[in-house]
Amino acid sequence: MKIKYVEGTWFAVPLRSAGFAVGIVSRATRRGPHILAHFFGPKRSSIPSLEDLSALTASAAIKVARTGDLQLLDGSWPIIGRATEFQRINWQFPKFVRTDILMPRAWIIEYADDDPGREIRMTPIAHGTSALDRDASFGTGAIEIVLTKMLG
Repeated sequence: MKIKYVEGTWFAVPLRSAGFAVGIVSRATRRGPHILAHFFGPKRSSIPSLEDLSALTASAAIKVARTGDLQLLDGSWPIIGRATEFQRINWQFPKFVRTDILMPRAWIIEYADDDPGREIRMTPIAHGTSALDRDASFGTGAIEIVLTKMLG
């Protein structure tokens, strides 16, 4: 499938209970299939316009996650448009924490700034000491479920 998005593309995420969240592609590669996206509430009853999203900033995101792009490619996550002044420096790629619950260990995980699917660093830390989000690559359906729970 042809890639229909670039960094800075706003899109709507249908929630499982009705309504929409919105997201912005903050990191992508030309070949897909992994993206980093910042997701936002509140729950909306309809897809907002690009102008409605212009004031949103990375700090207002309710979730930042690595996910797939299938729903963007097949239109299930409708593309709203491209942010006119997107600058990736304003949309940082966060670090994540990975834990092993069987042997209490943990690591800070960093990904390549130009490829959300390429892990570049794994730094050991004390188990249970990080407030970072869990390292995961969410399927598009999983993101819909997470956002539905977060937005009620």
